[in-house]
Amino acid sequence: MKNTIYKIGLFMFLILGMSCSNFLEEEVYTEFDADAFVATEEGIQAILTSAYGASEPTVRERFHTFSAYSCDHEVEAGGGYRGIVVPYEEFTVDAGNRFVREVWQDCYTAIRNCNALLDHIDNVTGLDPSKVAAWKAEATFLRAWNYSELYDLFGALPLVTTTLDLGFEYPRASDAETRAFIEAEYRSAIAALPLTQDARGRASKGSAQGMLGRFLLNTRQWQAAATVLKEVIDSNVYVLHPDVTQVLHYDHEDSGELMFVFESNAARPNNSVMAHNFPAGFQTNFRNWGAQLQMTREFVATYHPDDTRALPWDPNGEFTPDGQPSFGWIIYEYIDKSGNYNSMTDPAPNTGNRFHPRSTKYTPSEDPAIVNGGGNRTNDICIMRYPDVLLMYSEALAMIAGNATQEAVDYLNQVRTRANVPNYDLTDFSDLESFIDAILDERGWEFVTEGHRRRDLIRQGRYISGAQARGKTNAQPHHVLYPIPLSEVDANPLVEQNPGY
Repeated sequence: MKNTIYKIGLFMFLILGMSCSNFLEEEVYTEFDADAFVATEEGIQAILTSAYGASEPTVRERFHTFSAYSCDHEVEAGGGYRGIVVPYEEFTVDAGNRFVREVWQDCYTAIRNCNALLDHIDNVTGLDPSKVAAWKAEATFLRAWNYSELYDLFGALPLVTTTLDLGFEYPRASDAETRAFIEAEYRSAIAALPLTQDARGRASKGSAQGMLGRFLLNTRQWQAAATVLKEVIDSNVYVLHPDVTQVLHYDHEDSGELMFVFESNAARPNNSVMAHNFPAGFQTNFRNWGAQLQMTREFVATYHPDDTRALPWDPNGEFTPDGQPSFGWIIYEYIDKSGNYNSMTDPAPNTGNRFHPRSTKYTPSEDPAIVNGGGNRTNDICIMRYPDVLLMYSEALAMIAGNATQEAVDYLNQVRTRANVPNYDLTDFSDLESFIDAILDERGWEFVTEGHRRRDLIRQGRYISGAQARGKTNAQPHHVLYPIPLSEVDANPLVEQNPGY
């Protein structure tokens, strides 16, 4: 009897097992083949597009929150974003900060997308090899740029270079290893990128050289920086737009000054800067968000009286002596929707610290074909302009020589001439320190609101000392880096936190 029951039980087990197996073993009709996908131009372009899209920075956080509010030229005042930026102003950001986490995640997402292409593109055989090399170089450039952005904020990094390794725990490389990797990535991209691209926003040889020059300068490799920056200058690809007030205007983005941008256009308007820059009650038909991104009155007052970079934004000629429109970079005064006059520079008490000059570098418009209902505009988001190359090269020459040189002064003067301010003479500088003061001043006037100030001050050892001089007593040497996000430290036991956090 027991034997019979055993046989019946075994038979039922086999039948059920077969049924279960047949049920679970679903026939696969399609399966993603990465090598096959990358073997087509459409597939490569799709992955590249995803890499560019993931690389595009959020301007409010990357240009202002991380790069300006702990410095001396900008302030968020009177808006809904005020409480969020206070820890950045006061040097009290901790590892749990939301934006610290998000910028880390954003950059590593972009790096993953680049890795997805780079893992398979070397297996491509059916496409033009020169085109394949250029696409590979674009992905390599974007990976380098995202790593250099992370290095600027956090220092030495976990170097993730493939999607094929499913291990999720990577230790931080040493500082020297991180720097060497980023430099090698840029140089690899430079070797295969074309001088120019057929679409605005795609990486070119010059944009890669410019970004490598910036990375080398920020890591104080003065001679290496000077060499690659001079290559950009000697290429004769880039020029200064003759009207400085129009360099970020949507009609002049092909002028030859913009070297590395993320494109925004009528089909994809994604630049929301002006929605943050308009003062309260400003007469616009488009969104005016609660975050109020402003330049300090004290900084704006340092512009030379003849500096065209300080011309007012007054498109109706309401405040100009001759009643003629002015399309400059700065809102100094305005009449709000209720008919009230507001001054952003009046020395009277600045109630709530709300009234500071506003930037109109990304030229605003009331044309619904250029601005969508949410306030997003078609102005490209600019990461590097040609005057940055000129001023970085000037700075590198002086640092190499240990003093101002005539060549360094000449390159500085190119930027000043375009802005209609008096040129410097070599005799104006008694030592290296006085020349670096002039460089930092010029970079402030030229690039305010473009996200450069923090790294400029760190590079020249002025960041922490300047903050302490402004009364920011929390500022300490370790604040030249932000903390590694707590979520990363918790998830990856191989990652060590930055000192001081």
